[in-house]
Amino acid sequence: MRYLLMSVMIMTACASAEAIVLGQVDDFQDETAIRWWSGTASVSKIATGGPAGLGDQYLQVSTTAYPEGRQLMVNNRMWGGDYVMAGVHSLEVALLNLNPFPLEIRILAPSMDYGVYTSSTAFLIPSDGQWHHTVFSLLEDDMTWVGGSAGDYSMAMRNILSLTIRHQPGEPAYNGPAIVASFGIDNIRATPEPGTLVLFPLLFLAVGKKQRP
Repeated sequence: MRYLLMSVMIMTACASAEAIVLGQVDDFQDETAIRWWSGTASVSKIATGGPAGLGDQYLQVSTTAYPEGRQLMVNNRMWGGDYVMAGVHSLEVALLNLNPFPLEIRILAPSMDYGVYTSSTAFLIPSDGQWHHTVFSLLEDDMTWVGGSAGDYSMAMRNILSLTIRHQPGEPAYNGPAIVASFGIDNIRATPEPGTLVLFPLLFLAVGKKQRP
């Protein structure tokens, strides 16, 4: 527990005035890579080989030291804030498993005073060397309180400190396991409720892509 607790303390101290915006996307074709970090793994920008192929940059998260290494990466600069007001109720992500074994990826969202929530169900990335697109729902039925302050989902979603994307198998838990592994990640997008995603591209074309510089 001490690894995640330390990360949450750092996030609290570094909380930024920048906040989540519906439609924002990190595709790592520019400086967005420097906004993601990990205290237990290395986060590297790879110049090519993303979902779009040649020249599509992505991030690779790797751990090489056992038992300290944990597969996670965090962003508290651009992905904290009031998810309810922003209309962000899900996250689209492209994931690549670089190991000979599967990984189970979850979203972790700590709040200032209302508890830490994580995905109730992990997304299983097979060890096939292929990119996989998934949508993580942030709706109450799809998130589980795993610690921190007393859980208050409604208030937590209005006061998110950061976004963590991590390998955490089994039942939802506060910490993920120590592991020596690597995975790729790209095209992290803030989206509305999963059921409305079919309409979201049309809205995007109408109002234009809104993304932080």
